[in-house]
Amino acid sequence: MRRWPGTILGEWGASLLRAAGVPAPVAVRVAAVLVDADMAGYPRCGIVRIATYLSAIQRGELQASAQPQVAGTQPAAVIVRGGGGFGEEALAAAVGELAVRAGRLGVAAAAVRDAYPVGRLAPFVARLARRGRLAWAWTNGDSARPRVAAVPGGGACLSGGALAGAVPRGDGRLLLLDMCLAARPASAGGPDGRRPAAAWRPRREQGSGSVRGDRAAGGRADRGGLRG
Repeated sequence: MRRWPGTILGEWGASLLRAAGVPAPVAVRVAAVLVDADMAGYPRCGIVRIATYLSAIQRGELQASAQPQVAGTQPAAVIVRGGGGFGEEALAAAVGELAVRAGRLGVAAAAVRDAYPVGRLAPFVARLARRGRLAWAWTNGDSARPRVAAVPGGGACLSGGALAGAVPRGDGRLLLLDMCLAARPASAGGPDGRRPAAAWRPRREQGSGSVRGDRAAGGRADRGGLRG
């Protein structure tokens, strides 16, 4: 299998997005987030998502030139509306707002609405942790899906959406929790017939201080990103 440098993949992905009408700066930033997922070992959240984005733009589900807007603010809270645009851009705007508010008060919260789904949240909480802040982020799945784990053999396994947390360490590195989850019937097995509930296992990556949740049995990605 041929390997490509991350810089080349990022340039290629950004060029495809620009051809679909995405402003050049936005295309570069979104492609960089996707390449970071590939480099971290999450290929389904990586540059392959370009195809999902291009299809969504063509169908009108993703607004190529939308800019996130701050819709409501409190001293320690903010709402960012994505305008139907890239979730990566809306999250980046939320991170900027959180950094300012947490810098003043020591704590802050943000809600991002009306943005296209993001497969991985770790890069965004890491930005805050590098500023000395403990950061935690998650996404909601479809409101019709159950939110909690169920007994194997019935109901849903886990709620849909990505999950990430980051804690700054004294040595300058980060402790990073980097997971994606999916709602899937516990009775429906993966490609090898095993149930998703039995397939989860935490894994500590050597040298990185990060913990990932891997799913050995596989399964569908409900909203376009790796869920497990």
